[in-house]
Amino acid sequence: DAIFQRDFPLVQGTVMVYAFTFVIANLIVDVLYTYLNPKIEL
Repeated sequence: DAIFQRDFPLVQGTVMVYAFTFVIANLIVDVLYTYLNPKIEL
């Protein structure tokens, strides 16, 4: 609904939250991989 009502700050905020969550999740997975498999280096 926010897109059709041209509520751009809400859309931008939602996209930023999803992007931040995605980046943090990838960082956590990368760190966990190094603990699970010591052969992998960051």
